Amino acid sequence: MKKFSVLTLSVPLLVLAVVAPLAALADPSSPPSPPKEAFDACASSKEGDACSVRFGEREIKGTCAPFSGQGLACRPEGGPPPPPRP
Repeated sequence: MKKFSVLTLSVPLLVLAVVAPLAALADPSSPPSPPKEAFDACASSKEGDACSVRFGEREIKGTCAPFSGQGLACRPEGGPPPPPRP
């Protein structure tokens, strides 16, 4: 039978004790963050400006809109409405 030291058992428990509360803080209802390209497309723009993002052969047109305090991102035309502002 294999013996386990106190350290061997306590490290995973310590990790679980730290990670579990952090997982509970994640808001499953919040939208996923836009890709970096969407933020790059609006880097020198202002809210409401037209923008476009290219993903390989595909170009997506949209409008620069604020995203959860992270800055402006190119919101695709016909995309979901912006989240409510605090």
